[in-house]
Amino acid sequence: MKQKLSVKPHPHQPPITVTLTDEADVANEWVQSFAGWDVTSGHQHRIMLGMDIKCQPIRSRGREGSVALVQLSNSTHCLVLQMLYIDRMPEEIAELLENPDVPIGGCGIEAAAKLLEIDYGLPCNGLVDLGQLAAKIYHNKRWRQADLDEMNYQLVGAPVMKPRRVGPAEWWRQGLGWNQIQLAVLDAWMAFSVFSQLALTATAKAARPAHA
Repeated sequence: MKQKLSVKPHPHQPPITVTLTDEADVANEWVQSFAGWDVTSGHQHRIMLGMDIKCQPIRSRGREGSVALVQLSNSTHCLVLQMLYIDRMPEEIAELLENPDVPIGGCGIEAAAKLLEIDYGLPCNGLVDLGQLAAKIYHNKRWRQADLDEMNYQLVGAPVMKPRRVGPAEWWRQGLGWNQIQLAVLDAWMAFSVFSQLALTATAKAARPAHA
């Protein structure tokens, strides 16, 4: 299954192109196209991604696994991968997540990332906790407790129109509702936006001359 969709964070912002799939080949193609892989040389460009993970609240209807969705996003494209229905493990996704040199920003998803490794054998070796990073950059421990919406509002300042009602968090369903898809996409996209802003801030701070 492969769906091409479009989600707008806000009426005044360009849409995010969304690939929703449970096919390994489609996921591999997304990585090659949008995650910085140089297919001809086998080398990787310097990239960064935002990541979110949706877990089913309980083991529903005998389905195995806790992680239901993995979402990866850059500024314009988002992959929503339905892990419970994947036909095989995408090789490019595995290599991307296992690479410690590929920074992937997420907010409060460390526990879910551990489940991803337990359930599917996919360690996220480049995962960067955005709250910890913000606390380090701004020398303020309160950022460690901030959620993604607060970080986006305070650091990026770009409004994001999330669906007001999503309903039960039945992320295990193969036929996701439109509000579920929007929420999944926007959470990954906001993670990328916050990560990008923090990276810019860190670079600017590093470029300032040290005080004598």
